[in-house]
Amino acid sequence: MNLFKLRPSCTAVVGASPIPPGLRKEWMDRRISLCELSAKKLPEEGLWISLHGGVFDITSFLRGHPGGPQVLLSCAGGDATTAFDEVGHSRKAMDIALRRCIVGLMEDCEPSGFVSNAISRG
Repeated sequence: MNLFKLRPSCTAVVGASPIPPGLRKEWMDRRISLCELSAKKLPEEGLWISLHGGVFDITSFLRGHPGGPQVLLSCAGGDATTAFDEVGHSRKAMDIALRRCIVGLMEDCEPSGFVSNAISRG
């Protein structure tokens, strides 16, 4: 299983999550290339991951992540959807990611899961 290879459709099945209060919507208009994402894998340059077609800046979350920083560092610069879903993150974790970390959407990728839900409720 290669977590760093973006799937063309970026689809996966997860539970619906309501759009969290206070969510900024500017990210919905920003498209991020695979090249830009893959350049964000060092804390000094910013740590970004893709989840369900959304791109999240997880730099500030590195120290506070309940699973520890190593899991985030191992996924930085790539698609972490499978790892995120396998852990079974809570709705609260998805809301925090949307409220605090999302910076845009992957180019040429159909959003799915909680990212798609946030867009449709946008």
